[in-house]
Amino acid sequence: DQDLLKELQKYISLRLLNHEWKKHGSCAGMKQEEYFTKIFDLSKKLGTPEIIQKNIGNSVGYSELVKAYGGEKYVNLLCETEIINDIKQQ
Repeated sequence: DQDLLKELQKYISLRLLNHEWKKHGSCAGMKQEEYFTKIFDLSKKLGTPEIIQKNIGNSVGYSELVKAYGGEKYVNLLCETEIINDIKQQ
């Protein structure tokens, strides 16, 4: 859907959208439009934690990120070395 793509591109680069689909969406059991609609709706609902907005390009500690997303009861951050490569809502 072109309208959805235009809306998503206001917030996310096309390169990142392609990455998200290849790494996460393609195995989610949904069509692309359904997958991106769900993550976009969830993103609008939850927003981006302030600590992330204020630290673009900088490092943020693991425990600070977990806390920003509601704590270990609500989110699981998957890391490789010092880089978070996935955030999963529990």
